[in-house]
Amino acid sequence: IKSGENLVPGTITNATLDINFNDTCEATAGLQSVWYSLVGTGDIVDISTCTSDLNFNSTLSVSTGSCDTLECIAVAYTNYQCPETEYNAARVSFRSEVGVEYFLQVHPEVSNTWTGDFTLELTYLSEGPESEDCSSASMIELGTNGSNILGSMTNAYWDPNMNTSCSMSWGAMQLLWYSLIGTGDVYAISTCSSVLNFDSSLSVMTGGCDKLDCLIPGWYYEYDCPETSYRAGRTLLRTDIGVEYVIAVEAIGFTLDGNFSLNVSIFEPLPNEECSGAIDIQANNGTVYGTTMDALDDTDAFITDGSDYATGPDLWYRIVGDGSDTIASLCGDTTFDSVIQIFEGDGEGCDQTLIDENDQSCGDASEVKWFAALGVTYYIRVCGYLGARGPFGLTVRYP
Repeated sequence: IKSGENLVPGTITNATLDINFNDTCEATAGLQSVWYSLVGTGDIVDISTCTSDLNFNSTLSVSTGSCDTLECIAVAYTNYQCPETEYNAARVSFRSEVGVEYFLQVHPEVSNTWTGDFTLELTYLSEGPESEDCSSASMIELGTNGSNILGSMTNAYWDPNMNTSCSMSWGAMQLLWYSLIGTGDVYAISTCSSVLNFDSSLSVMTGGCDKLDCLIPGWYYEYDCPETSYRAGRTLLRTDIGVEYVIAVEAIGFTLDGNFSLNVSIFEPLPNEECSGAIDIQANNGTVYGTTMDALDDTDAFITDGSDYATGPDLWYRIVGDGSDTIASLCGDTTFDSVIQIFEGDGEGCDQTLIDENDQSCGDASEVKWFAALGVTYYIRVCGYLGARGPFGLTVRYP
């Protein structure tokens, strides 16, 4: 593709599978495709298959390197509702580097599509938005009432520095970046406001921009912001003094002019956020009601001893065994995909020895039975499946 070229017609008819496909761009594996290359000029490059020529559901990926050692920069898996055609278009945006060659791959969404035409539409932008990449993240300064930062996804693009395990989607969405210096407080961070006009998510990372470590992944999002019909990202973050936290606001799907307000405020955590603050309960003493909606998305809650899926915000309860089989149940009054775990221990080790766990014993709710030895303290952890959260009722009883 020549510099400045805006329209490039093409077809996947008679295309074949290239053995050099980039398997780090997950959507490309095992599909016939056609390839293009362009040389970076330092501009933001926006590439779309959205034209009236498109007659199949398309996917785009962008890579650097050489054909035998490709490195994925961005991938878009039919992420764009194109007004000019009934088919799903794909759209990617990225900041190019001067003189670097980029390989662009076009292929169908599914492997049984063997024919199809498209036109690549390319736009070149010299200026991006503030906070356009990790290195230009805007610092969040909190006033007495917190901070409300207005932002726009206009001309935003995918930053390859993003930790993809932290992203809401592996597709090439748009990102804007912010940073926060920890004070030891807990912060509530959200895009929930009447300003929001696109589906969004939030992720929190630490470390340098060239090697970001995921703390809270973007799939921890809330569906039901009361001020808008769009998905709003929300998280609660416990900070360490002096540590820099990088926050990425991500568009779920491509938006041309998405607006949002990033709201940050100090949050008072619940007393039983950690097992050391577990609330004492007794068997056959009724149901304890709670909600994990306001529980922390805390790395301390990601128990390493147990199932990988028990990663939702959690609350803790404590019971002393009396030498009987005991049941801890979330059945009946729990409205989200929950997980329940039983730990044995005390002090700082109260969350280290997993006795038993359960997911989906009764629909999406959970129930577990274990032998509670006489005089032994057990800790009951109520959490969500893969980040799920919501209200619950916990009942502990004898069989």
